[in-house]
Amino acid sequence: MMDFLPQDARTAVRREYRLRLGILSALLCAAALSAGAVLLAPAYLSLVYEIDARRVEDARGDTAAETAAYERARAELAEAEALASRLGVSERAPALSALVREIQKTAAQTDALTIAGISYERPAAGVNETVTVQGTAATRETLTWFTAALEQSPRVAHAEVPLAALAAERNLPFTITLTLAPQQQP
Repeated sequence: MMDFLPQDARTAVRREYRLRLGILSALLCAAALSAGAVLLAPAYLSLVYEIDARRVEDARGDTAAETAAYERARAELAEAEALASRLGVSERAPALSALVREIQKTAAQTDALTIAGISYERPAAGVNETVTVQGTAATRETLTWFTAALEQSPRVAHAEVPLAALAAERNLPFTITLTLAPQQQP
């Protein structure tokens, strides 16, 4: 076979053939990618919905686990309360927490008083229980007012401040011993 085209024309035909082949290949690849994306879109959406469904399912599972843990804790608390009532401990706890709140509320009425600690002592049978309040008062008047306010409580039979606590004029460290009133049995 003889080629009658001159060399320049042959080079131009080859270049144009390669250009057309490249463009056709690019168009076919773009068409294949587009078709693949269209065909894979339902699978992608299905996976996204499945992941969301599993997250919801996991959240429900966590709620179920939390509910089970709550029920176990509630049962243990009921058992502990039953044991405490058999031991006779629980009758005193609400009164003591109310007394501590009352002490804190009374102390909060003035800026000249700081409570450093509150301690409770349960002595042997037949002796009244005591609560010790420790802190610092700015003046003697503040300490006297605080002691009188604590004695007004129906839970307190007597409040005692050592005379040594009243020795200084300013920044008085104090320890007040509260003798608790006997609790009425229901």
